[in-house]
Amino acid sequence: MHTNGQDRTAVIRPQEMAMLQDVLNQLLREKNISPADTRAQTLATRVIELFRSGVRDPEALKLMAG
Repeated sequence: MHTNGQDRTAVIRPQEMAMLQDVLNQLLREKNISPADTRAQTLATRVIELFRSGVRDPEALKLMAG
């Protein structure tokens, strides 16, 4: 059960994954980074880490990851 925003093993649901993908795509466009670039992987990891730590707002994710 996900109760405190700190469960790093919780499954990311499809709608959450879609939101995370949208956030990542926006960041990549804004930063002019190719999805094939190693920086894209680093950025994706950061977005997921923030999400798993409890950040759920897409704009907050963009600000904090970017």
